Amino acid sequence: LFGHESELVCLDAYRAQQSSSGSVTEGSKTTLVASSCKARNDVASAAIRLWDSKKGTCVGILKGGHRSTVSTMSFSLDGKYLASSGKDRRICIWKRVNTDVSESGYELSAAVDSAHKRIVWSVHFCPKA
Repeated sequence: LFGHESELVCLDAYRAQQSSSGSVTEGSKTTLVASSCKARNDVASAAIRLWDSKKGTCVGILKGGHRSTVSTMSFSLDGKYLASSGKDRRICIWKRVNTDVSESGYELSAAVDSAHKRIVWSVHFCPKA
């Protein structure tokens, strides 16, 4: 993934079904990949990049959620949310605001400062029971 200023730290992917007829074909699936890199001394480098893996392009950059390296990310099962956390001990929930998965369309929905005393290394969504 070209576009980060330093080495990658974390990746997560969401594979969306985009068939309007309800049929599932290999060509109708889009994979959205979220990536983060080691943040430098500025807040701008603590961003999350979103990629359309089918097209191989960056479709968005999520800024303003973190102040340091994002160490973990997880898409919800339906791809509506992305949870992230990292060295700044902040937990962020990003919400998709459009229905087109091949575009960024995520905005910061909630954030908790100093959610833990140490770095949060893992976030995940629980599947429905």
